This record gives sequence, C-alpha cells and structure tokens, in this order.
Amino acid sequence: MKVISPLPTGSGAYILHKLLQENLSDYTLCSYPPLYSLFPPLIYPVGRRLRADIVHTIADYAIFSSRINVPLVTTFHNYYLDENLRPYSSMVQNIHYATDLKWLINLSLKYASRVTTVSHFIEDKIY
Repeated sequence: MKVISPLPTGSGAYILHKLLQENLSDYTLCSYPPLYSLFPPLIYPVGRRLRADIVHTIADYAIFSSRINVPLVTTFHNYYLDENLRPYSSMVQNIHYATDLKWLINLSLKYASRVTTVSHFIEDKIY
C-alpha cells in the first residue's frame, strides 16, 4: 500500500514523518517549502506524480493534498486554533488562525477519511 505524505520542511511533523519514511517501505515523504503556506494552492502539485493508495498529511492544508478516490488521513500535531495560544501569537497570526486557517482545517476535516492526533489533549481541543 503506497502512502504519500506532503509536508512542509523544517517542522516537527516533517521530522516525525521522515522517520515513518525511513521505517516503512511504501511511505514517501513529499516535502515543500514552508513559505507555501502563505499561498496554500502551491501545495496542490506536491507529490501528484506519485501513485498513492493513501495521502497522509497535516490537517492545516490537507485539502490541497487530497485526491479523488484516495483516502485522506490527516494528523493534528498541534492545534493553532486553540484560544490559549492567542496571547503568544501576533495579530497577523491570530487573524490568519481565525479566518482562512480555520476554514481550511474545517474543509480538511470534512474530506478526511480518518483524523488522528498526537495526544488526547489535542483530540479534546478539536472535538
């Protein structure tokens, strides 16, 4: 079963998924620059040329990695929409979290075949 994982380089999620790639023969990490998150449609072509039975990525921009008739698995490694983070975020970040990121995460949740989290704490925040 071929799994592709489009992710931005340099994140903790990237490091974890890199370990998955090193230990699972059919798991392919497809990296993209973190700056793509400034204009997420740039993520769309990442890994498109590879055949996939499952797409596994972070929930933030998963909708841009989804494919027709291929299950989408999203993992929450963190939850930027947590209101407890607001005091530690800039005004621009808070606007981004409250508008487009919230919308994109909701789309990802709607189209995901499965949603995973790295902790029960994050799971409780999402649901």
